[in-house]
Order: sequence, then structure tokens, then C-alpha cells
Amino acid sequence: MQRERNTTRVSNLVNFYNDYRYLVVPFFTWTGIQLFKIIWEYAETKRLNIRRLWGAGGMPSAHSAVVVSITTMIARSQGFSSPLFALSFVFSMVVLYDACGVRYETGKQAHVLNAVSYTHLRAHETSQDL
Repeated sequence: MQRERNTTRVSNLVNFYNDYRYLVVPFFTWTGIQLFKIIWEYAETKRLNIRRLWGAGGMPSAHSAVVVSITTMIARSQGFSSPLFALSFVFSMVVLYDACGVRYETGKQAHVLNAVSYTHLRAHETSQDL
């Protein structure tokens, strides 16, 4: 009796996955990337920041991972020559390009802000010495 229930539960999970795999896989991909960010930040800072689970930003890009997982699933099920794969591939390239561009511009802004902060700090220290 118990074995039949377990078999039914497994069968239900398999059916759920088959019916909703284009939602399940990206969801678990996103969750895995966000958990990786939490673990990585903890390893660096020794502080647990659970807000990283739903927060945006940082590497690796959860958005990029999600669109690539969807594109990969479409390639496997529909083939590389299908119009759906072509659409998904172009969409993925736009997301990846944008993610790289945002990170590049953010890095430039951070460099400028660090230089301004350093200059301001040095000027403040000099004025206190007088």
C-alpha cells in the first residue's frame, strides 16, 4: 500500500515536470544562481545575506542563466532549425548583451565614484591637518 502511494507521488511529480518543464527548469536555474550568490557572499564576508535570494545584480546573472536554460530546452525539443529556437536564441543574445553592457557601465561609474570619494576624503583630511 505504501509503495503504491510512493509510486503515485513520483508519477505525479514526473507528470508535473513534463507538463511544466519550461517553467520548472528556469525557476530552479534562477533559484540555484541566487543560492550560489548567497554562498559566495558568505564565503567572502562571513555574513549571511538572505536578501540576495530575491535581489537583482551581481554575477553570475540569473536573468542570463534563465534565458539560456529556456533556449537550451527549446533547442533540445524543437531542434536548432526551428523558428522558436531562432526567436529564443536572439532573445537570449539581447539579454546577454544587455547584461554585459550594464555591468560594464556600472564598473565605469564605480571607478569614477571611487576616485571622487578618494579625492574628497584626501581634501577633508588635509583641511583637518591645518
